[in-house]
Amino acid sequence: MWAKQIRQRLWQWRGIWITAPAMTLAVVVFRLTGALQLLEWATLDQFFRLRPAEPTDSRIVLVDISEADIAQQGWPITDALLAKALTNLKQHQPRAIGLDLYRELPIAPGREQLIQIFESTPNLIGISKVVSNPLGSSVPPPTTLEKLGQVAANDFVLDGDGKLRRVLVSLKDSRNKTITTLGSRLAIMYLKAEGIEVKVLDAKRRQLQLGKAMFQPMQEQDGGYANMEIGGYQILANFRHPIHPFPSISLTDVVNGKIPADLLRDKVVLIGITAESLGDYFYTSYSTMPSDRSAGVSIHANVASQMISAALDDRPLLWSWTEPVEWLWILGWALVGARLGWTLKPPRWTIINLLVANSALVAIAYLLFLQGGWIVVVPPVLAMMGATVVNKAYILWENLNDSFRSLEEYSRTLEQRVEVRTLELSQKNSQLYQEIQERQRAEAALRQSELQLRNQNTVLMSLSRNKALYRGDLTIALREITQAAAYTLGIDRASIWLYDELKTKLCCHDLFEPSDDYHSRGMILTVADHPAYFQALAENWVICINDAQADQKTREFYHSYLAPLGITSLINISIQLGGQNMGILCLEQMGEPRQWTIEEQNFAGSLADLTSLAIEAQARLRAEKALQEAEEKYRSIFENAVEGIFQTTFDGHYLSANPALARIYGYDSPLDLFSRLHNIAQQLYVDPQRRAEFIRLIQIQGEVSVFESQVYRKDGSVIWISENARAVRDERGGLLYYEGIVQDITARKQAEIALRIEQEKSERLLLNILPGAIAERLKQSEDLIEHPAHSRALIADSFESVTVLFADIVNFTTLSANISPANLVGLLNRIFLMFDDLCEKHGLEKIKTIGDAYMVVGGLPQPRPDHAAAIAEMALDMQAEMKQFKTYEGQPIAVRVGINTGAVVAGVIGKKKFIYDLWGDAVNMASRMESHGIAGGIQVTESTYQLLKDQYRFEERGSIQVKGRGEMQTYFLLDRR
Repeated sequence: MWAKQIRQRLWQWRGIWITAPAMTLAVVVFRLTGALQLLEWATLDQFFRLRPAEPTDSRIVLVDISEADIAQQGWPITDALLAKALTNLKQHQPRAIGLDLYRELPIAPGREQLIQIFESTPNLIGISKVVSNPLGSSVPPPTTLEKLGQVAANDFVLDGDGKLRRVLVSLKDSRNKTITTLGSRLAIMYLKAEGIEVKVLDAKRRQLQLGKAMFQPMQEQDGGYANMEIGGYQILANFRHPIHPFPSISLTDVVNGKIPADLLRDKVVLIGITAESLGDYFYTSYSTMPSDRSAGVSIHANVASQMISAALDDRPLLWSWTEPVEWLWILGWALVGARLGWTLKPPRWTIINLLVANSALVAIAYLLFLQGGWIVVVPPVLAMMGATVVNKAYILWENLNDSFRSLEEYSRTLEQRVEVRTLELSQKNSQLYQEIQERQRAEAALRQSELQLRNQNTVLMSLSRNKALYRGDLTIALREITQAAAYTLGIDRASIWLYDELKTKLCCHDLFEPSDDYHSRGMILTVADHPAYFQALAENWVICINDAQADQKTREFYHSYLAPLGITSLINISIQLGGQNMGILCLEQMGEPRQWTIEEQNFAGSLADLTSLAIEAQARLRAEKALQEAEEKYRSIFENAVEGIFQTTFDGHYLSANPALARIYGYDSPLDLFSRLHNIAQQLYVDPQRRAEFIRLIQIQGEVSVFESQVYRKDGSVIWISENARAVRDERGGLLYYEGIVQDITARKQAEIALRIEQEKSERLLLNILPGAIAERLKQSEDLIEHPAHSRALIADSFESVTVLFADIVNFTTLSANISPANLVGLLNRIFLMFDDLCEKHGLEKIKTIGDAYMVVGGLPQPRPDHAAAIAEMALDMQAEMKQFKTYEGQPIAVRVGINTGAVVAGVIGKKKFIYDLWGDAVNMASRMESHGIAGGIQVTESTYQLLKDQYRFEERGSIQVKGRGEMQTYFLLDRR
């Protein structure tokens, strides 16, 4: 099965599988004859001219010998002039110099000078013409440079049309010795200074590596060439655009020393002829006119630039595909052409598709050229076009044959078709007569229907303009609708029934009987009595019954309603309002059953819609009354509220305000407030930023609560307010306004401020009695203060190492007996205030004063490693201050100071007048040091001395008798080291 499908598919596309390979083979053979070379060369030249110009290569500098130089210096250039030019060039330290001038014979004067320059310039390369050809006979190099091995070839290779598209990297001379060309020799010298040398990758295929570039010589069929003669090591030329490819300077400027400072340093310099009169010019791919030629020295510069850029900058060398790849390339486009021709599309579409395909081919080739690829264009174009033409011709020929065969078949069957057609026409004439009669009957019925529709539309228009439907008087509106239904449709009864709130029953709100011109109401139908009927109403918008006495939906009414009244046909239309079923419009016919038309059903539906409008008008009237009552109630609340109520815009204007708000802000009325406040942020708030913060919070949260601020009243006084507000937005989320309430909280804020001031006073008093950390802990132990009988202490801490200082006024008892009590207390206050300042200065903790004694400690309640040094500093400052202190009578006063270091217990005890105190042997010893001291001295224990001996100067007092401890070694603290 699958084999048959494959054969069918192959046969279906036979034109493609046959034409494309055949056309590819023909084009490849034709190309090998060389007939397509000129077209391929022209395509390559066009690609070069379309390629964007590249930046100037500043690594290569040309020294031009132009017509102006020849006019000034003469021709030929003398050896002396050339020697001077080379000397000036050498001074600028170029990396390599190429002399594109034949110098095998001397040109007096200056030959000796020139030879000296040749011998002393190792980076100078001369030229010779190696091969005799139509471009000229061979020319030997300068003898001196040849001996030094500083010679390169000046040979070029031209294509059949006289253009230079490939260049020689090297070639063999007559002695079969390889000699590089001038451009490649200069490039190799330049790259060698960059640490890049030529590496042989494949000697057999002559593949070379130079930096980032891989070089491979051209083959006979490369690119658009066919059976090209290969001599030397040739590569495709990838020349820069001829407009300013390299910096240049005239020979005259070089001879005169007018060379810019950085023009030549570490560059490749080429000296050559650019004067057109000397004829050293060549055509290249950029040449479009006879005058578009490039000088030979520019060709050498392009070769050097091509190799340097490829090695350093990764600029692509021109490359081409191998022959098998090119054949596949041609075959691919031949397949495209064969496919375009193997269709039934009109010729114009084939031509358009072919042009698009050719454009794509050229675009691909050009894009590959920008990447360095020379891809053949003419052969695939010919293959594609040839395959298209052949297949299109074959398709047209086959179609023509099919047309001829179809015409013959049509001629044979024409008579039979005429007979069949005659019979068909006879039958259609009979059908047409019947259709005409039916159409006449339908038109009569249509006219009758149109008359009824016009009448119905007139009635509907009259009802729609009836003000009773929109005034909210539902009774009158329903009477108008039932009368219109009965008279327009010619029925016996028309009624409107509405559901109760629970949808458990239908109540008749109006029933009109035209025979008696009588309206009635009040009948009720319940779900309990007629479940099937109510179910039908819930499931159907329209119930149209031609025979009501036999229909299942109304059989529940047969004995109680239909039969007694003789009702045979009816229509029930649901009355819809806001997606809810509000009731039904009921139309009833007595006597013979009636076939309700679609127009009558639509008319009934329109009456039901008008009924819903009347119901909606009644509901709207009730809502308007309720809204009016609510607005009056709200206005009363708004006007009489104690709190201020407001609405403001985003930019700070009041939209509304109640009298309470005006009173809070001190204004006579809301109108007075509106007329004076135009910018709430600037005029109302004491801090305008509070309004900005109010808006920021309400934008983030949608509302703010208890937003407290200070505001100005009308008289300029300041009060505190609290605001609760929200943002009011439209249905699309756009901001309309802000609304909220305002309370005057000035009295509460004043009370809070007074309370806070009293709390701060209490805090300061407590901190004057106790250390801050202890005071904070004491506040957290209020239960212990309230219940002092508790066995635990209020605060108790143990410290392993603190330093305690006691200071006592010498002869205080004698002093106190000779001055008044007021002066005595004042004197002690002056001294102890001075000690308090020193205590605060050194970060120490004052514990207490006892009479004329002053106690201070370092290292608690917050431990610190330098507690002994801090106490020493305070002791020295105390003695320094006391040396300058005098009593009111001018008498000096001395103090004794004692210091000890050790472990203590610290805590707070008692319920009233509690203090932060210390206990332990260290405290007792500090007190002993003070009492056993001398006036104006600072006595310390051994433990304190050991901590401070490296920082302070001490005097050893020796052993003294200490009460309760016996003999002890003590020291006097003298000063800082």
